[in-house]
Amino acid sequence: MSKALPIAVAVILGGAALVPVYYASQHPADSAVKFGSQNLDISKNSSELDKLSYAQGFKMGAQIPAEVNAKAMAAGMLDAAEKKPSRFSEAEIKKATALMNKEMFAKGIEELRLNLDKIPPEQRAQAEQALKAYDANMAFMKENANKPGVITTETGLQYKITKEGTGKQPTAESTVIAHYKGSLIDGTVFDNSFERNQPIDIPLGQVVPGWTEGFQHLKEGSKATLYIPSYLGYGEQAQANIPPFSTLIFDVELIKVK
Repeated sequence: MSKALPIAVAVILGGAALVPVYYASQHPADSAVKFGSQNLDISKNSSELDKLSYAQGFKMGAQIPAEVNAKAMAAGMLDAAEKKPSRFSEAEIKKATALMNKEMFAKGIEELRLNLDKIPPEQRAQAEQALKAYDANMAFMKENANKPGVITTETGLQYKITKEGTGKQPTAESTVIAHYKGSLIDGTVFDNSFERNQPIDIPLGQVVPGWTEGFQHLKEGSKATLYIPSYLGYGEQAQANIPPFSTLIFDVELIKVK
């Protein structure tokens, strides 16, 4: 997290650490998970290995944020230890992560806004500038959502298909070959593979969540524009010539799904 923004703005929680919270809130009947076939009766008479294993788990548990469903997390660890398949697909986990990013990012911004007067004066100007940038980018997304042909998904991603493809459609785990032009809401272009005449291989499991989700709405041969809110992009982190809290606008062409 940027030292200039100390009031819990670092809420882009890559990975699935908070996925159990989202799942439990959406499926309360399923939140009481079982712990597999392992015997969890740890007592004074347990073996030395069990005691050490418990101690390791105790240390890990002390570091788990209060928001995390520890039982669901333990169930995931036991499933993995017993070589069982994941109960959720990669696509389900990525969607849950994106939804949690959206919720937690908004909470972090609101907390920053409410506590602005508590930030040291020498850092407050930068915090105010960050909030101004965030508000401008969210205002753009709100206005853009009403434009013809623009579709807004549950996570807040927006996309507009300008040419319908007829080929294969990628999944969250696919690698695709694509062209793209990336720009900011003020029109500044920060990258352009079209100009280089050099499409790239994109592993959808290894890019920002907005790309992972956006390409799944396309088929081979499609051309589209993806409008990626900051919490599905780089969040509060600056990237080269991409400022913090930037909406990322990508004109893309899906050439092939590998």
